[in-house]
Order: sequence, then structure tokens, then C-alpha cells
Amino acid sequence: MIAEGDKWKGKLHKLDDELSTANEVVVSQKPKYRRLMQHQMDEAKEVAAQVQNYQESFLQENNDLLTQLKKAISDKRANSICQSKKHKQLAQARLAKWYEERERRQTTEDYAA
Repeated sequence: MIAEGDKWKGKLHKLDDELSTANEVVVSQKPKYRRLMQHQMDEAKEVAAQVQNYQESFLQENNDLLTQLKKAISDKRANSICQSKKHKQLAQARLAKWYEERERRQTTEDYAA
């Protein structure tokens, strides 16, 4: 019975040694893994900041392009209105010239007759 008690005490000491060794490993490895985890968190924060910057730059570029598009449309409409006025004035001038030529032709035909 004493031999069996010594056997259990040996197992207890062996388990205690393994536990203390594992505890030492955990204690020695904990700062390493803490640093690794902190490094990963810092990298994730940097990537999130970069994504935020990209998003803001894309939004700004989108707003700039939208402003340019609105200006281009406005300029096109203004140019179209201006062209329309020019075409209208040209058509009126041609019509007035045609009436003058018709009047002269009728006058010369009346004078010749």
C-alpha cells in the first residue's frame, strides 16, 4: 500500500511539474502573443484608416465630377439657347432679305409693264 501511495505521490509530483512547466510557458509566451495581437490590431486600424481615406477621396472626387457635369450641362444649355437665338436672328434676317428682294422684283416688274 505504501508503494501504491508513493506511486500516486510520484504521479502527483509529475503532474505538478508538468503544470508548473506549462504555467512557465504560458507566462513566458503571454507577452509575445500580446504583442502579436496588439500588432494585428494596429495594422487593422491602419487599414481601416486607409479605407476611410479612400472613401473620403472617392466621395470628394464624385462631388467634383458631379459639379463639373452640372456645369457642362448648364454651359451646353446656355450655348444651345445662344445658338437658338442666333439661328432665329439669321432666319429673320434671311426672311427680311427675301421680302426685300420680292418687293424689288415686283417693283421692277410693275415699272417694266
